Amino acid sequence: MPHSQLLVKNKRSLKGLETNAVLVSRESWVHLLESMEENYYKAKRLSSPAYIKHLPYEERQIHKSMFRVDAFSLPSKFGTAQPKSYLLHGVTNAVIDVFIMLHKLCNTNGIIRDVTIHQLYEEYLTYKEWDASISHMQFYVAMEKLRLHQVISTTKNMYGRYTIEICHFMNQETKKPNYYASIHPVVFTYDFFKLSIAAKKLFLDICIQQGTRPELARMLPEETLQGQKAYMGGLFQFLHKKHLHQIQGVLKELTTPLPSLNIPLFEKCMLVKEYSRKFNKLIVSVNKQLRSANESSNAETYRNWLRPTAIYKRKAAFIEKSLQELHLGDLAIHMNQFINVLKHTCHMQTREVLRRLRMLIAGNGQPDNLEVVLHKLVRKAFHHRVLDVAAKTGIYSLITHNVKASMAEEALFQFGNRYSMHSVRSIKKLFTAAQEVLQQKYMVPLQEEMYYEKDIRYPEEALFRDYACKHGAELHSYFQLEAELRKKLNYKGNTVPGHLREEMLKKIEHLPQAPMRVLYPPRDFDLTAFLAELEQTLRKPRVQRELEILV
Repeated sequence: MPHSQLLVKNKRSLKGLETNAVLVSRESWVHLLESMEENYYKAKRLSSPAYIKHLPYEERQIHKSMFRVDAFSLPSKFGTAQPKSYLLHGVTNAVIDVFIMLHKLCNTNGIIRDVTIHQLYEEYLTYKEWDASISHMQFYVAMEKLRLHQVISTTKNMYGRYTIEICHFMNQETKKPNYYASIHPVVFTYDFFKLSIAAKKLFLDICIQQGTRPELARMLPEETLQGQKAYMGGLFQFLHKKHLHQIQGVLKELTTPLPSLNIPLFEKCMLVKEYSRKFNKLIVSVNKQLRSANESSNAETYRNWLRPTAIYKRKAAFIEKSLQELHLGDLAIHMNQFINVLKHTCHMQTREVLRRLRMLIAGNGQPDNLEVVLHKLVRKAFHHRVLDVAAKTGIYSLITHNVKASMAEEALFQFGNRYSMHSVRSIKKLFTAAQEVLQQKYMVPLQEEMYYEKDIRYPEEALFRDYACKHGAELHSYFQLEAELRKKLNYKGNTVPGHLREEMLKKIEHLPQAPMRVLYPPRDFDLTAFLAELEQTLRKPRVQRELEILV
């Protein structure tokens, strides 16, 4: 039966979504077995009474302390109950389910980003049929076991979200995924869930290892007749069985047709007496109808990436709109970081943080750690209401007009502190009046010298500024682009390389257009003194005030 013909009766099917094959990395599967199964038998052998009773008293006490690490515990939900211990080694039903689900939800690099364990579990429930899923706590325990055995690595950020990476998924030398095999979606059904752990392990192992070979051979004992070690210590050890009839019971499960498929999982399953009077070898093959050779050609269609849930949609839309207005639209790819920091700030404070970020980028280029920089800017934007009104009325850039770049933050703080006790209505009235007077006095056409206000570090920057002037590029956007170029070069050499020159000229052509007339007061213009004088003028009678303004 081809993969597409199996209808898994899960929550996805109710929405019209298909459950297709799972692509499992062979290297990750082998690492899972080696880390969990071999340590399980080692701990079981060394902790057996037959081994301990022959040890001296001192060595027995040391032995007990060494094997306490074979169990681990998770803290209780409320932190009051005694933590429950769980066995560290050994593959369980939960481990198999979680391992398969992580391969289903990861991207083509074996990574799941910005999720919580609860989100993983909720997604897991949509793939499994009714009564075929493990409990919430079992899922958490299995995740912890996989992490402790370094089958997966997890990184938790300050907001409780994880980045999960499947170890041994990528080849470190070629930087490409290791070999992976397709597993039939029958693993999500109730029929498969009812199978024993031994049957599940054997089926998955043969599926992953068989590839295009017609059949595989597995030894039952630990060694062959030639003295070579068998794969995973032989089937007796691999399946945790001691007697032949127990192995035969596992094989019966795999050769009995499943109700959901009407065919068995194995089409060939034969015990063989190879150079021995007892059965010591198994010849096995997965049913051909459960195999497919098409998955490797287009892996992306078989990996249902678990993308972060859309939270704070209104806030995200507002931040994206503000970034576009400030000509910082390229930073929208870091929306999760903006949301994490700015989700509890008001609109005024958010706009002020983004304006300060633009100033920072124009001077030093885009920061390496955006989230840390945003936290610092949020703490500095105390007087966001005053500065937001200044930005809306068009006088924000004049606050730092006559100060050095190193003193810009202090100038903004002092300006906001000066008018922080005023009401929004009064400062809006004052700033609007100031903007009208400034437009009458200092509104001039866009001129070439405006692009040469800042010092030139590289000779080619004169060419860039001349090119920007001819194209009428918006000033803030151009200086931001120039800062990014300087960050790339980082004082290396005295000239800009040819490929960066061409790239810079192309970017200048796509910058937003500047207005034909801009506000350009003298270099020694002081906005604070101007506002103080205007404030005194506004208190005078209307007729006298208009005469003074005209003069």
